[in-house]
Amino acid sequence: MTVKISKPALNLREELTKAQSVVPYSQQQFWMDGDGVKTVFTIPLGFKVLHVFEAGLLQKEGSTDDYTVSGDSITFSVAPANLVQIGVIAEREL
Repeated sequence: MTVKISKPALNLREELTKAQSVVPYSQQQFWMDGDGVKTVFTIPLGFKVLHVFEAGLLQKEGSTDDYTVSGDSITFSVAPANLVQIGVIAEREL
């Protein structure tokens, strides 16, 4: 019994173009303190929020959940308590 396997040829130019089109990202952490009143916190422009933590607990994004994101602003549904740390992990293109 003979088995013939064929594999399409690779176009190296196409493969190199794909490899060069990968956009490098940089992740950064931002830390803020709650004051029991403030519900809107901002991060530098150009960053996209990935995760938000309040007092070390991961928060759920959504209008009926813990927070929402609009541009560079993070709006909590309930103001974080006084001196509670808020951690934000965000990324941007290099």
